[in-house]
Amino acid sequence: MSNIEIASLSLNSIVSLKDFQFCKKLSELYLRKNSVKNLLDIKYLSQCPNLKVLWLSDNPITDHPLYRQYTIKMLPNLVKLDSQAVTPEER
Repeated sequence: MSNIEIASLSLNSIVSLKDFQFCKKLSELYLRKNSVKNLLDIKYLSQCPNLKVLWLSDNPITDHPLYRQYTIKMLPNLVKLDSQAVTPEER
């Protein structure tokens, strides 16, 4: 999976982001309606320097009160998180 650039894996019962840390060329990741719940899993995606678009809506992780803030901090190259653009104020 090291050369994958776009992954659309919604509705797949994925519980962790750990395996995505090896996707160095990943630019877009769509994981809506899975079972990711650990906010600290976001750190695995920090190994993906090209990641610009991330969709995790409808996962338990998005219920965490610091989800958006933490994700933007850990992934500074994101331009879109879920259905919303990342604003300069959020950075």
